[in-house]
Amino acid sequence: MNIIGYYKESPIINESGVQDEKQLYIVVFENGTKDGSKTWLEGYNIMQGHFELKDEAYLISCEKITKDEYMQATKGYFTPLEYLEENKEMKKQPIETWKNIFRNIQESDSDTKEEFGDFVEVIWLDSTDEWILGYGYEVFEDGFKTEKEARDRLNEIEKLLN
Repeated sequence: MNIIGYYKESPIINESGVQDEKQLYIVVFENGTKDGSKTWLEGYNIMQGHFELKDEAYLISCEKITKDEYMQATKGYFTPLEYLEENKEMKKQPIETWKNIFRNIQESDSDTKEEFGDFVEVIWLDSTDEWILGYGYEVFEDGFKTEKEARDRLNEIEKLLN
C-alpha cells in the first residue's frame, strides 16, 4: 500500500455537513488494479470509512499534516493498521546470501527440483499485493511494485554472481 499522506479537509470545502471535527481528518493512499494498469486515490476517515477521491486536485484544499497530528486528532477512534504503518522499504539480501540461496537450490534433492524447478522466480503474491523473488514457499526479497522491478533485481543478482 502506498500511503500518499495525512490531511485535514477544509470544513468550508467539505460538503457533507461536518458534525464532528474528527470527520475532517483523512488518510490518502494509492490503490489500483493488481496488474498496475490503473491506479486511483482513495481516502479513509474514521467516521465514513473508505471513499474514492474523484479528483486529485481536491487535496489542494486540504492541509497536509503529519501522521502524529492525525493520530492525536483521531485518538480513541479506529484506523486500520495498514494506514498507520510506514511504507515498507524493500530489503535487499547481501550478495553472499544470494550465493548461498543459489547453491542451496542447485544442491536440493530431485523431488524439490521436480516440484519447484531449479531457479529463483519472480512471483506475484496476492496476499500482500506485491511482486517477490522466491523459490517454492520461500520469499527472499519482497516489496516490488512491478514485475519489471523484480525482474531487473533478479537480473542484477544473476550478473553479480556470474
